[in-house]
Amino acid sequence: ALLHFIMPTMFDSHDEFNEWFSKDIESHAENKTSIDERHLSRLHLILKPFMLRRIKKDVENELSDKIEVMVYCPLTTRQKVLYSALKKKIRIEDLLHSSGPYQSSQSITSSLMNLVMQFRKVCNHPELFERREAKSPLWTQCEESLYVLPKLVLESGLLHRALPSLHHIFFNFLCILHPDYVHHSLFSDYEDDKSSFFCFTRLIGLSPEDIFQLTVGGLLNRWLNVVEAVQRGELMLHRQEWWGWNRAGVLVPR
Repeated sequence: ALLHFIMPTMFDSHDEFNEWFSKDIESHAENKTSIDERHLSRLHLILKPFMLRRIKKDVENELSDKIEVMVYCPLTTRQKVLYSALKKKIRIEDLLHSSGPYQSSQSITSSLMNLVMQFRKVCNHPELFERREAKSPLWTQCEESLYVLPKLVLESGLLHRALPSLHHIFFNFLCILHPDYVHHSLFSDYEDDKSSFFCFTRLIGLSPEDIFQLTVGGLLNRWLNVVEAVQRGELMLHRQEWWGWNRAGVLVPR
């Protein structure tokens, strides 16, 4: 139909073209019969003027020549074992018997091609020749070290130290005592925020960072903060007893 559409004057009869070429090719494909080489060469000769075949080098002049590098890869241990086992199963008597006078050339070619395909599967991948059974447990448990922490979370300061479990990550994400949240609550510009929940921090001398360290810090960190607070209180008491303010507003010893 395509040839009739291209040149209707030359390929005017579909039945005649089918009688010349199509029947032999279809019967060869279905019944495995021998095809007439003379008809096949004649078909190639007719179709050759209508077939345009160009390679990349003909289209693109600046394209360099194709470089092919052959890399020979040795067989793995498993492939060598399968290859040797396949060679040991081949017997010369069987090959001679298969090529006897009662065997056709087509059957001999098929048996040899089957043997070559077996060797080819071993060389390509052993799983094509002998598939291993995959065994997996009913359940799996992923280690905590396999969880990947995004770089943005690490740099944002939400996770400051190594934590024993992943539940603490959600605690740091949802912690209202984070310095950014505390600072935003204390110095918010919204008119509705007349008072902040963290306004008591100004009375006890704690910064937003100190509050966060008291929350997420360990026992040693809390103990150091308590010692520092006691020392600060003793210093303030000492200044109140032995120091005073003069008329110029300067702290001087009494």
